[in-house]
Amino acid sequence: MQQCASKQKTMSDSNRATDYDNVRIVTIVEGSCGDVGGIYSHEYHYESDSGQDILLRCPNCGHCSSETLLIETKRATEGTEITCSACSAATMHSIHGIEVGHTFLLGTKYSAPLGAVYRNSAGTTQSLVMGCYGLGLTRLLQAAVQRCSGSLSSIVWPWAIAPYRLCIIGPKRGSKESAASVWTESLARSLQQQVSCLRDEVIVDDRDTLTIGARVVAALRTGYPLVVVVSKPALNDKPLFEFIDNTAAFRGLTGAFESLPAAGSGPVNKGGVLMTQLQLISCLEKLCDELQSIRS
Repeated sequence: MQQCASKQKTMSDSNRATDYDNVRIVTIVEGSCGDVGGIYSHEYHYESDSGQDILLRCPNCGHCSSETLLIETKRATEGTEITCSACSAATMHSIHGIEVGHTFLLGTKYSAPLGAVYRNSAGTTQSLVMGCYGLGLTRLLQAAVQRCSGSLSSIVWPWAIAPYRLCIIGPKRGSKESAASVWTESLARSLQQQVSCLRDEVIVDDRDTLTIGARVVAALRTGYPLVVVVSKPALNDKPLFEFIDNTAAFRGLTGAFESLPAAGSGPVNKGGVLMTQLQLISCLEKLCDELQSIRS
């Protein structure tokens, strides 16, 4: 885990610094202070059957504790019922989680021996109150893929951490639709210029010795949220481009919206929807605004 420490003047300042009401993490868990020590700690978990940590949740009040904490405090031993430390009302249920962060309120455990002090408004010398936290960066990636992906054949990166937000795939060199390749670069420039949140977020898969199908599969496995395919319909008198939305699983978790904005009227082509350039820009503006507003 990547770790950092913070210093506050008073305990009330530290409590404000550890106000978790606005932290959008799936589960906040009362954790063990372990070797780090301190007054209390909280762990942050994504609930997942693949998680290695066992969490205990009270069905009555919703309070969560780590199994490690309960064992350390001798509140539970193997084969005994585990009661909630917050309400003492119910047997707690076990769930699995992926720990992605941990915060500790250290108090003056380290600042007092080190002589880290400040003068308060009355001029009195007092020890600083310390805290620290750790972030599991690789676990965050694991949890993001686990939670946001809808199938084993593809992954879906959350909008905020996608390597690129949109991938454009042109026709295969020498194919019947290869003349449509003139659209590939110009479409990439146009989308970046006209859809603000796609600036520097568009990648062109120029491996034109591969088929379109092979590159679409690769794009979905890489986890690009959005894919645009330039193929035979781009040679029509009114050029059409295939738009593939790979964010359905992610959007389903958030409940932000149910259907693809402005795409319902377009003809379906294999895995995507065919649109003119103007329709594509309009659709992307609405969809990107929605995705931009989602905090995963």
